[in-house]
Amino acid sequence: MMVLNGERIEAIMTAVHTLSSPTRSVQLSAGMIWSNEYRYAPVHSAQTPTLDGGMVVEQSIAFKGRPLTLAGAEDHGWIRKSALDELIAMASVVEPLTFAHADGRSFAVVWAKSPIDAHPVLPLALPKPNDWYIVTLNLLII
Repeated sequence: MMVLNGERIEAIMTAVHTLSSPTRSVQLSAGMIWSNEYRYAPVHSAQTPTLDGGMVVEQSIAFKGRPLTLAGAEDHGWIRKSALDELIAMASVVEPLTFAHADGRSFAVVWAKSPIDAHPVLPLALPKPNDWYIVTLNLLII
């Protein structure tokens, strides 16, 4: 048995994220990384210079709209074409979504602009449902 940072490799390989709507649910590899999890600041500010050389600074906290980008890569986080087709169908309908992270956290989300970017691991002229794709999903936490 291989061990990585104290965790069994099998546990990592079998863990899944889930993206669900009221009518569909797609399991995603836990190898898809939340790539922008720590590139977010909830405090937004605007600075406006005044005529006398001062500065007016306005700050507020954003309660919704945090980006959640799930990304696979060349060596991890692949999904099957059948799951990709299901995700594309989900992105074609306006309905609430729930993202359940493999670590147990859960978020209400919607699709962001340009919701899905995907390309095959091995480009084929006639891909089959079990062929692998590298996918990036762009969501917003609401």
